[in-house]
Amino acid sequence: MQTGEMRNLAIKIARANDSGVVDKSHVFLAVVQINHALFADKPEQLRNLQMLVEAEGRQKMVSTPKVSLLAEKLMDQITTLDTESFWALLIDFLEPNIPKSPQVKTNKGSGKKPSRIAPAAKEDSNFGEPADLIIKREINEVLQDLDTLVGLSSVKKRVKELVNMQKVNQIRASKGLPAVRAGLNLVFTGDPGTGKTSVARIVAEVYSSLGLLEKGHLVEAARQDLVGVYLGETATKTANLVETAIGGVLFIDEAYSLTPKDIAGGRDYGHEAVASLIQLMENHRHELAVFVAGYPSEMDKFLDSNPGLRSRFSNSIEFDSYSPSEMTEITIRLLEAQQFSIGTDIKLSIDGHYQNADYRGSKGNGRYARNLVDQMLVNMTNRLGEKSIIETRALTQFTQGDVPIVKKDLTAKKVRLGFQAD
Repeated sequence: MQTGEMRNLAIKIARANDSGVVDKSHVFLAVVQINHALFADKPEQLRNLQMLVEAEGRQKMVSTPKVSLLAEKLMDQITTLDTESFWALLIDFLEPNIPKSPQVKTNKGSGKKPSRIAPAAKEDSNFGEPADLIIKREINEVLQDLDTLVGLSSVKKRVKELVNMQKVNQIRASKGLPAVRAGLNLVFTGDPGTGKTSVARIVAEVYSSLGLLEKGHLVEAARQDLVGVYLGETATKTANLVETAIGGVLFIDEAYSLTPKDIAGGRDYGHEAVASLIQLMENHRHELAVFVAGYPSEMDKFLDSNPGLRSRFSNSIEFDSYSPSEMTEITIRLLEAQQFSIGTDIKLSIDGHYQNADYRGSKGNGRYARNLVDQMLVNMTNRLGEKSIIETRALTQFTQGDVPIVKKDLTAKKVRLGFQAD
């Protein structure tokens, strides 16, 4: 089993799960897909591993996830192990609280003695590195990840403003001066698919690099992760969720859904979740950041739903929809990540699509780009499926006919939603 093969597949799995870091769970699942025979007689372990990472999703991330140091070491080590030793490592990962022998066997006759990877006492909810083994990057390196994102110029400027504010606060503290108002909690406003989760993950690592948070991991949550269905359940769910985010960031998408205006069919516990969250934020204000996201008008109403919210969310970042040229760049990156060669004619066809398309709104932006890529692939496969002989080059190149055309409704003078192939 080659390290390069494992690495490429682990990165693909991390992308499918929108994970900014390739960790050990991604590596192990890559091994499963490369050599499924290892799990032929061990269905329980396979099920446990698949619970950690879902590998069947489409590639969501635009940028390439970083490969953690532990993941690199694990991939190098796996290439030297026999089946028994591999299983010792995997069980150590799946069940870290069970004592294991400190020795790891090597392949007979290999002469190699791999260094043992320290077992994790507890992995965070996003399966990042254990707190005592996290490799922190320099702040400038983390901000480079932000700069590589497509578009988002105002977002990048605002993030860097907040970084400078935190830096100045640290300098003031070192000189015995009081900190200026610069809380860690943030409000993200904008349409879906505008990069809020990707930016949240980067800001979480920024906080860690600055020493503001211990781990800097991101825990994503929605209404169902906080709100229970019976009395007393909500406070427990909220507390348990916050516990997994200690040392990092709790990111709540569509946070306004916690405080719905109209409750049909009885009592709703969303307001209880908000009240519990406010108290927990106060209790852990030096070891937890909370980011809430959603549409601008809905988030404004959400912040007014409880007197304690606005005072705890003093900073906000507004995410604009992408321009047609930015949508074209996102689409090309998605295609190139799957090793497609995109010529000038295809770029022009894609750009022409976005010039006419209504890609903004609840299902637009980055999500629209992924849907366009899917439709292009469908059109390509339909075209190639009619041929008896397919050259390798044809599998990596599109024709202009593969790019869906957005037709205009001339009577209504507006763009008709949906795709139509030539």
